[in-house]
Amino acid sequence: MTETTTPLQAARSLPKGAKFYRCAFQVNPAHYAETFRGNGHGMDECTYVQKLLDRCVELEIEVIAVTDHNHAGSIALFREEAKTRGITVFPGFEAAYEKTLRELQKSKIDGEEFVRLKKQIEALRPLRDQRTVLEQRLTQERDARRTRLVDWENAKAEQFRALERAAKKDSDAPLVVDQPEDDLDNRFITESIVPKMREEKRRRQFVFATHNANIPVLGDAELIVGLAARSDGNGALTAKHMGAIDSRGVRELVEEVLEGGRRAFELRRLKYGF
Repeated sequence: MTETTTPLQAARSLPKGAKFYRCAFQVNPAHYAETFRGNGHGMDECTYVQKLLDRCVELEIEVIAVTDHNHAGSIALFREEAKTRGITVFPGFEAAYEKTLRELQKSKIDGEEFVRLKKQIEALRPLRDQRTVLEQRLTQERDARRTRLVDWENAKAEQFRALERAAKKDSDAPLVVDQPEDDLDNRFITESIVPKMREEKRRRQFVFATHNANIPVLGDAELIVGLAARSDGNGALTAKHMGAIDSRGVRELVEEVLEGGRRAFELRRLKYGF
């Protein structure tokens, strides 16, 4: 290639154009299977390398990358045997910075290549430090989320226990509950709050301020009162929106306010496949 020739021009001038190589970029050394998977193959290192490279020749693999964890000691033997078979060997390893440098110093790699690999490993130091910071942040965030989840579950359980204790008190005084759905999900309300209310309402009165349809409807409320906001900030009552669920006006109110309207209710029903 001359000084004025671009790499692309040089590639196009080749008789067959670009050449493609069949490669294997995750070739492990002899000890790998036993060390990391617990499955030994019963061969010494030299026999293992020879058989592996013979297999590469059968598969027409021309380039391999030998990879290990924090160790590069097998590369020299691979390269020596690969030369006789026309196979190119790339050295590789999964690096943990300090440990890899110590392992490289013990290996049989020549001085020039050792320096080159050492520079490559040292270039990974900022990435290693950044990874450590990210891992610490992820750990802190995960722990914080777990703490928030436990706090929320404890708060939910404590709220239910408080409702349960209040409902079970030996008293016939009315029990007023303000929007329990703020901290309790629908399933919890339906399976825990509503059955307890239906059981205890035989002996005492319950008054709920709620936007959750499950409480008045599934709880068989004797009286549902709909409030409308007025321009002066006060609530307005109408006779049409007071009564039991079998009253048409009340049923329309529940559909509109608690269910989001008949259309919204029907769309949800269709999506659920009911």
